[in-house]
Amino acid sequence: MLEDHAKARKLGLKQVERDVAAGRYPYPPALDDILKNQGYQGEVPVGLAEIDLSLIAGAKTRGRQNMFSSGFLPIAEPGSEFAAK
Repeated sequence: MLEDHAKARKLGLKQVERDVAAGRYPYPPALDDILKNQGYQGEVPVGLAEIDLSLIAGAKTRGRQNMFSSGFLPIAEPGSEFAAK
């Protein structure tokens, strides 16, 4: 599993480098930033569900943005708690 993370992280870091070189924001957008002027939208607990990656458009909070490249590849350090997830 850690080997898979290392391979994906290498690809994610390359993607961040390409985005920065091209002048693009290298992380996924944060939903909280997108909705910041629209008030509280509410939450609906749905339990555990499998979600197709193509349906994910960003991270919930800005605090999690820098854990992924713009293409949702992991870029967290291998020893971080996030990498273990």
